[in-house]
Amino acid sequence: MKVTFHLANYTANHAEQIYLLGSTAELGTREFPVPLTYTKNSQKATIIFQKYESATYRYFTDIRDDVMTRALPPFVDGAEIVLSDDFSPSRANPWYSTAFQVIAGKPQNPSEFTCSNHVIRVLVPYPCASVSISTSQNWSKSTEMHHIGNRIYEFLAPNDEFEYKFITNQMWEFGENHKNFPSKIGSISTHFFRYENAPKTRFSGVNTPVFSLKTTNSVGCGEFSDLKMLSDLCSKTGVRVIQILPINDTQCENNWKDSYPYSGISVFAMHPIYANLREIEGASEFEKEIQGAKMRCAGGEISMDYELTISEKMRILRLIYNKQIGKLEGKIKKWVAETRDVDYWIYGYCVFKWLTEQFGTIDFSKWGKNAVYDNEKFVKLDMQERQVYLKDIFYGTKKSEIWFYAFIQYVLDQQLVSAASYARENGVFLKGDIPIGVNPISVDTWERTGLFNMDTCTGAPPDQFSETGQNWGFPTYNWTEMQKDNQFEWWSIRFRSMERYFDSFRIDHVLGWFRIWEIPGECVKGNGRLGHFAPCDPIYWDRIQFWDIDRLCEPLLEKSNVIPTLCNVSEYEFLENNGFFYFDSIQNRLRFSLNEKQSVDKARKLITDDAQFENIKTAIVLLNANRCMTRDRLNGQNCGHPIFCNLKYATETPSFKALNDGTKHLLREIANDYFFKAHQGVWADTASIRLPIIGKASNMLIIGEDLGLLAPIVPQKMEEFGLLGLRVHNMPSNPQNTFQTQENYSWMTVCTPGTHDCPSLRSWWSRGGKQVEEYWRTELDRHDDCWKKPLTVSDSLNIVRKLLHTESMISMFLIQDWTAITEKTRYSGDVAKEDINHPEIAEWYWRYRMPMTIEDLLENKEFCSLVREEIQKSGRII
Repeated sequence: MKVTFHLANYTANHAEQIYLLGSTAELGTREFPVPLTYTKNSQKATIIFQKYESATYRYFTDIRDDVMTRALPPFVDGAEIVLSDDFSPSRANPWYSTAFQVIAGKPQNPSEFTCSNHVIRVLVPYPCASVSISTSQNWSKSTEMHHIGNRIYEFLAPNDEFEYKFITNQMWEFGENHKNFPSKIGSISTHFFRYENAPKTRFSGVNTPVFSLKTTNSVGCGEFSDLKMLSDLCSKTGVRVIQILPINDTQCENNWKDSYPYSGISVFAMHPIYANLREIEGASEFEKEIQGAKMRCAGGEISMDYELTISEKMRILRLIYNKQIGKLEGKIKKWVAETRDVDYWIYGYCVFKWLTEQFGTIDFSKWGKNAVYDNEKFVKLDMQERQVYLKDIFYGTKKSEIWFYAFIQYVLDQQLVSAASYARENGVFLKGDIPIGVNPISVDTWERTGLFNMDTCTGAPPDQFSETGQNWGFPTYNWTEMQKDNQFEWWSIRFRSMERYFDSFRIDHVLGWFRIWEIPGECVKGNGRLGHFAPCDPIYWDRIQFWDIDRLCEPLLEKSNVIPTLCNVSEYEFLENNGFFYFDSIQNRLRFSLNEKQSVDKARKLITDDAQFENIKTAIVLLNANRCMTRDRLNGQNCGHPIFCNLKYATETPSFKALNDGTKHLLREIANDYFFKAHQGVWADTASIRLPIIGKASNMLIIGEDLGLLAPIVPQKMEEFGLLGLRVHNMPSNPQNTFQTQENYSWMTVCTPGTHDCPSLRSWWSRGGKQVEEYWRTELDRHDDCWKKPLTVSDSLNIVRKLLHTESMISMFLIQDWTAITEKTRYSGDVAKEDINHPEIAEWYWRYRMPMTIEDLLENKEFCSLVREEIQKSGRII
């Protein structure tokens, strides 16, 4: 079989070579791609296949990748064909996303292809009612083309010479005519529809954690199968996107703290709490157990009981597994072998979970040796050796115990795939969430330790969420090692795995792909004061020319300097009397005896009263942060970093305040340059290396959560790589404003009144204050004092309506904000209970659950009609 590949619309420059890369050896590999040969006005490569059943291919050059992966059509042996392809447009425009494929609707069957056929195809990126073709044989006539899937439309052409153009929604494509030439062999010409001005397709979404969903069948919390009913609600109301929070396994402390969805112990494995027990094969035997669990795990009116729910589900999952183990072995083995990329993580995850049971702790630093595992041996292995070792254990003598965890992941995978497929069939797609970090005690940090800087934590500098910064407790990524590991393989497989379920995803804290707020690992969770940006160019001490670097970088602990600003007398004396400080006679200053985490742990052991402990903990953190600068982690003797809080007089530390005016002025000048000017080029180069990983791994629509302290280079690079930004209505892009202005709601954005980290609309309103009053007067154009009252149904609708009518591609609303627009669907209790998270509180119980069922909403005609009507009036697709 002979196939000639012809790249039709791209002419390489003299120093550029075009290559072919595919899924079979004949089509080339990344190491040995097939070069296209230049002929007159053409770039071609002819390949002879001995045999193939299916194959994909794409083009790339030395400087540019073709985004689209194409499928070879099936042929009979001995066939000869010419494939003429357009090089795809840039990813700066999100045409490539499968999200638009879902919205475009169901395909028809392609024409039956024979060796003598001449087929013309066109990919129309954005949804349209119809596509037709008109030819020079009769320009006044057009023929409707058949949608064969993936937004590709097909026309079986005559074997003649003619010119042609495509038409969508009665709009002719832009540019010169295409040309068809007669040929003795079959051909397929594939084009991209050329827009003069591409349509700006807009749609709307609902944002909810899966655990917040409630149906009449769910047990304790929302389950993956509940997404099907939510898809029905979306289909009925015209909503096209379901955004959820991370769904990874977070079982670490085995208490309510594991409800935090952003602290996964695996970036691949899913949380067992989302399993629908009744849908598992063999579960009917345990119906009484399941029904009993449903009653016990009912939770509160608007909250779930995380601990009881996960306990009951794990118990029943084990009952089902033990009963079905003989039947399950073949299915699990097949799933692991045949599901793409599962073998990359499943061995390590299952062994990790089993070892946690065996050693009675998830803290792998405390593991020892048993019949099949030797921790001393394991830590000496490199990453590849570890994976071989873990695979042997997975298939070894403890297989029946270890595979319990594979069984759970198999169930979760099947249920989420089913829910995602159901949503897609209804023109609705799921939007996932990529957390910025991983739990320091996790499968990933245990199995692939070298990919993380384990002596650091990830967080954020002071911003609108927290005046003192945030510390999420996650280790930062070792990007250098990640690049060495098969060119970011860990990330690539992570994105590919998500694409099985999602057509879009949010990158939590996208700023971390440019630079991350890196905090010393000794700082307690929640304390981001001592962080700095990484990568960066640290400040070398000779630039400052200060005689005592310890004075700048060590905490100033003298009583006269810190009371009452950082602590009171009794708190200080408690620390002093219990050996938290010691006097360094050489340096002639007080120092902490232990680091911050160790000091807090010591205080916890000494203090039984929770309120007193919190006060002492706060004192320790504030005292430890009482510095002017911090030392660099790798080269602290020679350089360091400014402290963000010292930029402003209002937040400067007492240690900084005690410096002379000249030194303070110099340090502030250096800090302003360091934080806001000096690193734009460094961060741009960093993003240019990291962001392409996403596009190469998947075709999901990417949204970057670009809130917080924003470097000027961030929006430029996000636009270059086709990432949508996030616009929260009361977190303006311009800090001089109180609210977002209309020009900030550009098409390449998602607009929302609030994310899961924000209060619901009604909760925000109930807090009152100057911002609510200003919104009332400037955004809603009201001039009375009714802003002091609870937010009414009509004004909830007005706020929703304002955001629906923006230019943003997606208008996204928390499910609480959607239900607030009719009297019968809004929650009648304390609206503060609708809040999903309080980011200013380091340890928050994530437990919000809908007060009514999705069935109730489906049956409420007023609600469904109103949502659909408002979306339609705004010009968004329904």
